[in-house]
Amino acid sequence: MQRKQLKQIYLDYAAATPVDKAVLKEMQKYQDIYVNPSSTHSPGKEASNCLEYCREKIAKIINCQTSEIIFTSGGTESNNLALQGMKKSVKIIITTKIEHISILKTVEYLQKEELINKKLILVILDVNRKGEIDLQQLERLITPECLVSIGYVNNELGVVHNIAKISEIIHNKKIEFGVNSIFFHTDACQAEFQQLDVQKLGVDILTLNSSKMYGPKGAGLLYVRKTTPLEPLLFGGIQENQRRAGTENLQAIAGFTKAVEINEEIKKKESKKIIKIYNYFQKQLKQIKNITINSQPSHILSVTIDGCYSQTILNYLNQENIYASAGSACATGNHEPSHVLKAIGLKDEEAMNTIRFSLGRDTTKKEINVVVNKLRKIVDGLREIMK
Repeated sequence: MQRKQLKQIYLDYAAATPVDKAVLKEMQKYQDIYVNPSSTHSPGKEASNCLEYCREKIAKIINCQTSEIIFTSGGTESNNLALQGMKKSVKIIITTKIEHISILKTVEYLQKEELINKKLILVILDVNRKGEIDLQQLERLITPECLVSIGYVNNELGVVHNIAKISEIIHNKKIEFGVNSIFFHTDACQAEFQQLDVQKLGVDILTLNSSKMYGPKGAGLLYVRKTTPLEPLLFGGIQENQRRAGTENLQAIAGFTKAVEINEEIKKKESKKIIKIYNYFQKQLKQIKNITINSQPSHILSVTIDGCYSQTILNYLNQENIYASAGSACATGNHEPSHVLKAIGLKDEEAMNTIRFSLGRDTTKKEINVVVNKLRKIVDGLREIMK
């Protein structure tokens, strides 16, 4: 007798979201526009017009000038461009221990590169058990010729940093020192449900990633305020106002643009729904003995399960067609404890016993009930074996 196929339950939206059907439909409109937007012939002009149309739409949503948007291949490239593009304009970079690996690896690279001539000071802030930084400590550390890079929403804990408050601190520091050489970058890849108006946020540089917003992979952007002296990371052609060489992926950018539009329309409603599901999920999980919730209400729920190795649990869940993760997908294959979990004070064993569930638009309470029931059986079975 053939086994009935189990329904898939996807709880790894922080790693990648499915592409919205409306986004796919929008991308199909561009499938025949294969020419280079930099070409001067008529089809090239058409492609260029389409590209600028997308730029105008996103600029309107995030409230900036079109010239301040650089289209990239995604979050990792944007973060690299933000940090490496500013290294000649600042003497100090301040970030935190819980940043995405694309930030911390870039900082590590810059630290090695600048170690000999000691031109660049790098400061990595501690966080508390909730993943929050000490704003007073940050304020004390800010100097002229400084770049602050702090993620908007953490990709493992879901902690939402007060970006507008940090911007206010930086603004006051500019007045105190009488300079304009203090800059603020935020990685907003996980912030699709948050405020994305760059004027209200007060940031100088902001990263967005299409694949975290129900758009296609291979597209993203870096917003750069016009007064920010950012230099290119890639050299070649004159694309993106000479700040990002390489032929633009028009079809992916069109999909990304549509995804940003949809997100802006529905995020208030979706955010409320996801917080309700998060709270329900958390309440149900607490029925399992000896577990700790590490996150705060958002679309990401981090849970440490005492005595149970996370990868073993994930393997059992996978057999039930339930998909979650032990942390950032970018760190898959790294058998070391998560740097984020260690930063909030978890011991190595606790970090290795932690699972990240991330919720999305399609997540339902019915699915959560199935997941909790399956998880309880798996945990009880593993603990019985360990007796």
